[in-house]
Amino acid sequence: MVHCRYVRGQVKQFRSWPLLWSSSALLIGIALGSTGYHLALQIVLSVLCVLGLIGCFLSLVRNLWWRDVVVLGLLIALGASYAAVRTATRPLIVASIEVRDVSAVVVSSSSVTSTGQRLFIDLLDLDSGAPIRVRATLRGTDQLRYGELITISGFLEPPRDSPQFHETGYLRAHHAQGTILADTVELIGERRGNIVLRALHDTQTRLLGRLRTIHAPERAVVAGIVLGENGLLPEWLEEAFRQTGTTHMLVASGSNVAILAWMIEHLLAVFGLRFRLFITSLLLLGFVVMTGGDASIVRAVVLYLIVILATLCGRRVHLPTLVAGVALGMALYTPWIVVYDASFQLSFAAVLGLIILSDWFATRLPTWWLKEFLAPTLAAQVATLPILLFSFGQLSVVAPIVNLLTVPLVLPIMAGGIVTLVLPWSRFIPWLTEGVTALLLWIVSTGARIPWASVTTETHRLLWSSIALAILVGLVFVRYRTGRDGVRRELHGN
Repeated sequence: MVHCRYVRGQVKQFRSWPLLWSSSALLIGIALGSTGYHLALQIVLSVLCVLGLIGCFLSLVRNLWWRDVVVLGLLIALGASYAAVRTATRPLIVASIEVRDVSAVVVSSSSVTSTGQRLFIDLLDLDSGAPIRVRATLRGTDQLRYGELITISGFLEPPRDSPQFHETGYLRAHHAQGTILADTVELIGERRGNIVLRALHDTQTRLLGRLRTIHAPERAVVAGIVLGENGLLPEWLEEAFRQTGTTHMLVASGSNVAILAWMIEHLLAVFGLRFRLFITSLLLLGFVVMTGGDASIVRAVVLYLIVILATLCGRRVHLPTLVAGVALGMALYTPWIVVYDASFQLSFAAVLGLIILSDWFATRLPTWWLKEFLAPTLAAQVATLPILLFSFGQLSVVAPIVNLLTVPLVLPIMAGGIVTLVLPWSRFIPWLTEGVTALLLWIVSTGARIPWASVTTETHRLLWSSIALAILVGLVFVRYRTGRDGVRRELHGN
């Protein structure tokens, strides 16, 4: 009897979150439709036909629960159809084309690698008439800024997929149609592009110059944490962060937004709630400008601003529904990021891990384990592990320990970096920030030197990611089973 009451309660709870399940169904459909594989779409359509027949039959006997299943199936079909249509209407380059002295506009920030700087550009004067966005690798030129107009010569190439890198999906996720390896690049004086984005990128460049009082390589880490600029880090140090599972510290992300919001709210604790939330919102919008409008920052700030708006209006927020809604909005704009953009997957997986597992870990860790730092770290690591194994084929064994030691250092580094940006003429704060950053780098480099720091799973990515996914599902099941047992005890007590 108790079990039946619990099941009825779960079904009622399922129906109380229609936006969560409808958004999730649409995301599943978009993921299937954006793969471009006809087999996946045929399977979806076949399943939907079966569900439609079942729904027609069960509608006669008024079984409303099955109607929900049919609606979700139709939403999956709608999402798959939308992604398939968007994919069909955005053709890629199919053959190599030589281009000579073609005008192009830079439409992204450049990242410096060992082979040159990589960025996205729009080719303007090809025979097609419409601009063609491509990924460019430029050698022997100064670092370009967003909106700069150049002339470029080289070979325009179609995407080439491999087991390690699905270039077609990567280019689609960035609205690009091919790649170009430039022979010559010439900078033209004028600048184009969106005036707001241009101002954002220029603001980030000016702020980077204010960090010169901090020496390298510590300056590169501070720039990554505060401004989201990770192109300044040496390759050996970047590899050390990768082996220790701490790469997330090098980019401004949702955790940085949470830290900044926490700092602001505590500094303004003497003021009223509405004034405190209003100032926090303004400063977070300024942080978006300061970091150059990075997608992960925008994503996190939008989530936080919606929570603030709900708080001011006296409304409750169901965080999984909010996360699913924001993810759906991004997927409708760019359907291919759901499958092919690892940063999109990692960011939302980490957020869901924090929502679902963080408190559960915290209640089971001893107090002396610094569970306020370790619990969210473990939750995010477990939630993102299947994606990391499948996308990068590398498992960091020392990640929990290194994260436990380094995560508490992010707050003082971020605070010191922000003060350095505001007061660039000061000496003590940059010196102190550099010292804390040096400690973080020592912990990371020491952890990376351990022989078993990371394990490469390059040849069996699908197998290892499936095992990690099974572990994650098992933990979620145990977490909710524990909650169900609590409900049962409560019902027995009644």
